[in-house]
Amino acid sequence: MINSKSGQSGADKQGALKEAIADYYQRQYQAALDLRKQLNVNIPIIATGHLTTIGASVSDSVREIYIGTLEAFNATLFPPFDYIALGHIHRPQRVNKSGHIRYSGSPIPLSFDESAQQKSVCLIDFEQDKLAEMTLLPIPEFQLLRTLSGSLQEIATQLEKLATQYNEMDTTIWLDIEVSTQDYLSDIQNRIQELTQIATL
Repeated sequence: MINSKSGQSGADKQGALKEAIADYYQRQYQAALDLRKQLNVNIPIIATGHLTTIGASVSDSVREIYIGTLEAFNATLFPPFDYIALGHIHRPQRVNKSGHIRYSGSPIPLSFDESAQQKSVCLIDFEQDKLAEMTLLPIPEFQLLRTLSGSLQEIATQLEKLATQYNEMDTTIWLDIEVSTQDYLSDIQNRIQELTQIATL
């Protein structure tokens, strides 16, 4: 447990938190090394973490997460685990261009700005304790999310295209509709509902 001390600045508190987190992972890594040696096996040492790392690309649905006053952890402070699987960030990505530190991302889109992302699961293959190959297995899109923007006429055209594209699919499309207009439209909700009903979405 880290306790704040009187007179500590914000930078001092963040520095102490970084050291504490890095020390925790180092102790776990050393314990895993000792156990692997005791068992006399060449198996990978894998770490997990639910936190934000510096430089991670987030989406709208990702809530700010703080460890004390620490906004993000520097991934260079992790010990040399064979693989580090991280959570919290919904966008699948590598960390610091590293092949062995990765956010798998959420299995389904959790906001409309994630609708264009190909969600996936990481299949990791090791040869004894060495990372040999990583394969991304795509996850099917079970719930369609689409964002439409423009004037009412442009949105009507986009709705018609969607209706044609998914005409033979027994599915419901969730829409985020952004209307661009200089006029005040008091009946905007009714007009949008009429457009979606005409397009049978």
